[in-house]
Amino acid sequence: MRLNRRHNEIVDKHRDGQTASLLSIVRYAQSADCRRRAILDHFGDDATFDIPPEQCCDACRANARLKTEAPDEIPDWDEIPMASRVALGLLDAVRRMRWPVGRVTLAKILAGSKAQGMDKYERHPYYGRLQTLGQTAVDGIYKELLFKGFLRIGGDDYPVVELTPLGEQAIDHREVIDVEVPAFGSGRASSSRSAGGADVELDGDDEALFETLRQWRTGQASERGVPPYVVFNDKTLRALALARPQTEAEMLAVSGVGPAKWEAYGDAVLALIAEAD
Repeated sequence: MRLNRRHNEIVDKHRDGQTASLLSIVRYAQSADCRRRAILDHFGDDATFDIPPEQCCDACRANARLKTEAPDEIPDWDEIPMASRVALGLLDAVRRMRWPVGRVTLAKILAGSKAQGMDKYERHPYYGRLQTLGQTAVDGIYKELLFKGFLRIGGDDYPVVELTPLGEQAIDHREVIDVEVPAFGSGRASSSRSAGGADVELDGDDEALFETLRQWRTGQASERGVPPYVVFNDKTLRALALARPQTEAEMLAVSGVGPAKWEAYGDAVLALIAEAD
């Protein structure tokens, strides 16, 4: 009897040690801190190192992409490539969860799954929003977002999907996220299609003005360090070339031009249009 008790104590101690070791590995994987520093600290090495974040580890690379301030102008939703809108929606779905769930459950929610137990998620604002893509495609996008650092796997008892600071920033700043979405393609490849839909046919003079505005937009985007569509998308530039506004009120009447755009670019655009007349 005494030997059995001693044996059980040894087994329990070994199991507890293995569990503690596993939990330390999980915490290391889930941490947003420098992994190189964590390994050095684990082995009691207080050595210092001067390595650029982009060459250090995945956690440092992600932290380097975080901005201390929001951009001067958050793009409108219709200026964002469709694939990026899907990616941002998937991130926002995680943020709006009342309790954390795993990746597969998230994919089922977005796809509107009717599987057993999914009825409790039917009131989620994103339930069924990507039914046309299907669960497999949605799950694939979630894997990409995890790989790119916008999401991470957390949880102690079972793995759940959590939003990272990089993911929070992407939602708040409406960032372009380059992901592969069936029917839309990558964020980068689909940007011209989503921004320039329903193109307006222009004649020779209007087409020339459109090209002038595009060249000006390229320069503005380069100076500000933003994608060109953040300044104006092609659809708005075509509308400006066709309408040729001469006053603030006339320019604000053009679709895609709001007070913020007028404040930033109005005078320059009107000057270019006046030169073309």
